[in-house]
Amino acid sequence: MNITLVKLTPEYRQQLFDMMEEWLSVEQDFSPYAIRRLDYRDFENYMENLEIKEETGGRVPDSTYFCLDLDENVFVGAVNIRHHLNESLLFSGGHIGDGIRPSRRRRGYATAMIRLALEKCRELGIRRVLMTCDKENIGSAKSILRNGGILENEILNEEGKIEQRYWIDLEGIPSLTHVYFVRHAQPVHGHREDRTRPLTQEGKQDTALVTQVLADRQIDCFYCSPYLRSLDTIRPAAAQYGLPIREDERLRERQAGEQGNASLRDENSPLRRRWQDFSWHEPGGESIGSVQTRNIQALKEILAENQGKNIAIGTHGTALSAILNYYRPNFGCEDFLRILDWMPYIVELTFDGQTLLTFRELSYIHKEFNP
Repeated sequence: MNITLVKLTPEYRQQLFDMMEEWLSVEQDFSPYAIRRLDYRDFENYMENLEIKEETGGRVPDSTYFCLDLDENVFVGAVNIRHHLNESLLFSGGHIGDGIRPSRRRRGYATAMIRLALEKCRELGIRRVLMTCDKENIGSAKSILRNGGILENEILNEEGKIEQRYWIDLEGIPSLTHVYFVRHAQPVHGHREDRTRPLTQEGKQDTALVTQVLADRQIDCFYCSPYLRSLDTIRPAAAQYGLPIREDERLRERQAGEQGNASLRDENSPLRRRWQDFSWHEPGGESIGSVQTRNIQALKEILAENQGKNIAIGTHGTALSAILNYYRPNFGCEDFLRILDWMPYIVELTFDGQTLLTFRELSYIHKEFNP
C-alpha cells in the first residue's frame, strides 16, 4: 500500500470526478458527508467551499482530505476532520467522517487512511478523537478498533439506527515515523576499494541538495553505511543539525564479485540473474537476498528504537533497492536501472510502527554511473 492524504487542488480534478461518479452510481448516502454536500461538477465552487472555515449553522470548522493511492494516482476515499465537537457531534458523528469508494473496499485502505487522519488530528491539537459508525458496519468498526478505538457506548441516532461511539487516545499512539533514505552522491568510480571510495568534486557539491531537502524535515537522528561515500553525502546535513552519524555495518552496499559492476545495462548481465534469483551471486559476490536481510534487520531495529521520529539514513543503490523491494515487491531490476544514474537520490518512507504507509521520491541529481 502506498497512500497519502491530500487537499483538493485543480490537479486532482479528474481523480475527484472519477471517484464521485463511481460512488454516486452505487450509493447516494455515504460518508463522509462533506464531499457530497456540494455538486462536485461545479468544481471551482466545490473546491472553494468544500471546507467549513467558521462555525455556522450547527457546523464546526473542518478539514477535508482525499486519500490518494500514489502508485495508481487515484482517489480511493476521503476523510473529513472536525476541529472540535459541538453537542450534536459529541452525541453522533464525532471528529472524523471517513469512507472508501466501493471498488477499493476490503483492501486495508480504511485502516491506513484513518491512521493518517489521526496524525492530522494530532497536528490540530486534538488529543482524544471520537469516531462513530453504524453498528451494522462491521468493516468500519474493525478499522476503528485497529487504530486504538475503545467503545464507550451505543446510541440510537436521529435516523433510528444504532450507532457505536469509539474514543481514540492519541497520547497512547506514537506518531508516525518518517525515514529519509539518501543514496550517496557521485563517487570516484576508478577507486576500486569499496569502503574508502570518495566522492568526486561534483559529488561533494551535490551534497548541498541533501542538506537542502533535509533542512526542514526536523531530523532527529542520522544513521549510515560505514562506507565513505555515504558518510560524506549526509555529513553536511548532520552537521547542520548538530547531530552525530551512527554507522551500522549492516547498511553497507552489496559486495561485488569478480566481474564487479560492469555492463549493468546489458541484457546478459549477471545483474538480471541476481534480481531473478535473490539467492544467486557471482563468485566472490553477495546475493541481493543477503543484502536485503541485513539491511532490513538494521532498519527494523532503527524503527523500533526511534518510533515517531524523523530519521535520515545514508545508503547505496543496491542496498536501497533491496529495502524497497522488501516493502514493495514489484520493485525489481528495471526499477533499479531507472535509479542507477541518480546520485544523490532521496526518498521518504512513512511507517506506522513497522508497517509502511507511504513511499515518496523526493529528489535526485542525474549523474552517469560508470563502474
